[in-house]
Amino acid sequence: MSKRSQEKRKARSKEKKLAQRRFLGSSPLTRLAGTAEETCECWLNCSPDQRMISLSVLRPVRGGQMVGAFFLIDRDCVGLKDAFYRLDVDPVELRAGLRRRSEDLDMCVIQIKLVDVRKAVAEALRWTRAHPFRVPPDAERCIKILGGIGDIDNADISAFGDENGDMFYVGRQIDLVKCLKDITLEEFLERDDVVYTFHLGNETFGEPGDWDEGQDEPLVDEDEIDDLDPVVENDDLLALRERLKHNLMDAVRRWCFAQAVAPHPALEAAVDIMVESSMEALAEENEEAGAQRALRAEETLRSLEDAQQLAAIGEAQGQLAQFLKSFPSEEAVLRAMSGENEEM
Repeated sequence: MSKRSQEKRKARSKEKKLAQRRFLGSSPLTRLAGTAEETCECWLNCSPDQRMISLSVLRPVRGGQMVGAFFLIDRDCVGLKDAFYRLDVDPVELRAGLRRRSEDLDMCVIQIKLVDVRKAVAEALRWTRAHPFRVPPDAERCIKILGGIGDIDNADISAFGDENGDMFYVGRQIDLVKCLKDITLEEFLERDDVVYTFHLGNETFGEPGDWDEGQDEPLVDEDEIDDLDPVVENDDLLALRERLKHNLMDAVRRWCFAQAVAPHPALEAAVDIMVESSMEALAEENEEAGAQRALRAEETLRSLEDAQQLAAIGEAQGQLAQFLKSFPSEEAVLRAMSGENEEM
């Protein structure tokens, strides 16, 4: 073998070893990127006209465990209406639930490819951003579970709205209010490109003509809806989660200022993982079981990050740990999060 051939062989071997190290150092989801179509299980649940679409994606994280990302897409008005995730999903239960929903609501349920899910989410997200709607708070993490969705800015949104690109909202008023961003309900309904029909229970109302002339537009009492709405508890948990994140971030920043150190750039991600995993523990009645569930959740959440970001998060978690150790008790930490501790 010539000297030149030996050098080429050594170079190829070195590159192969570097690739293997990058492979082993990356997150489980990153390692699955090349075989995503085989490792993901994706389901589409939609109305007969395919205007309302529900997407369910299951992806393995570690031995036997599946993490799920779920998207609700409204092609008539809101776009990406909702997105949420679950860190430990039973595929058998999910499939059974999809079958029941298909039978009860006469909806189509089919298995699709991950590339189709990414395309649908990118299109819905572009439409949502282009209109006065909020992006669901868990959308970013759900997209991480998909391994990304590609070019959002150039996604095709021709299937959204009517033939003129106008929006047609059908549903509860309170649900629309939750979706709006930087605009009031009254301002949105007054737009020329908006048509709407509200309903509560079996009652439906919307455009003028649905009630007597001169009568005020029927408004849904939000307290009344809260009494009827089974998902209000989830909204309360979401509000609690966001409040905890905000308070903890504020407390750590004040502690960093007192210590004359800069908050780590990845501190927000570290706080997010800590709060999310702690919230998972609430599902367990036993404290020890809750602690174990929180640890599993933290491991799963960390696995959704790429190798570079994961290293930064690890450093930020170290800073967060120093903050926690500076207090004599959990009660003292909670007081600091509430702003009661002025000694820092």
